[in-house]
Amino acid sequence: MTASRQVILARIRRPWGLRGELLLDLHSDWPEERFAPGAELELAWDDGRTARATVREFRRSGVGPLLALDGADGIDEARVYAGATIVADAEQLPRLAGEEDWQQADLVGLLVVLRDGRRVGIVEEIEEGAASDLAVVRLDAGGEALLPLVPAIAISIDRDAGQLVVDPPAGLLDPAAPEDGAAVAASRRVRRPA
Repeated sequence: MTASRQVILARIRRPWGLRGELLLDLHSDWPEERFAPGAELELAWDDGRTARATVREFRRSGVGPLLALDGADGIDEARVYAGATIVADAEQLPRLAGEEDWQQADLVGLLVVLRDGRRVGIVEEIEEGAASDLAVVRLDAGGEALLPLVPAIAISIDRDAGQLVVDPPAGLLDPAAPEDGAAVAASRRVRRPA
């Protein structure tokens, strides 16, 4: 029996306001459905703690997405959730109306191979890009690359084989030079929700 694969739906940044709302960094394209009132959430912290919580409300605001949980009616009750990651078992996530036959979570951990079958790396995470989502690929040759998830580049997904077959333009999957690492990290900070 294999262990279930956990996927990140959001990270809780901090309490926001006096009503116990929590400011989120989203990792889900469908937060209104994932965080509908009454939804049961699994929370995990870096120190190993876990908890379950029930959604009272989710809304978008000018500062970012806000989540309210049952029992956290003020800032003091909300503080205990700061720093938690909201996770779910990938296999238990419902397929939502409008989704293709795969979810972003399905890509994490896949081998990245060229059309001719040569392995180039593994998908570590998915990030939102301006024009398309980006697969963060840990390259077998060292370093990482950002791979646009567009049909012209990401040719096919073979979940049974555990592979993402790609046809990248020349140079796209070349390892970033050490001096380029700072530029990649800076570009990620710019793309992350504020």
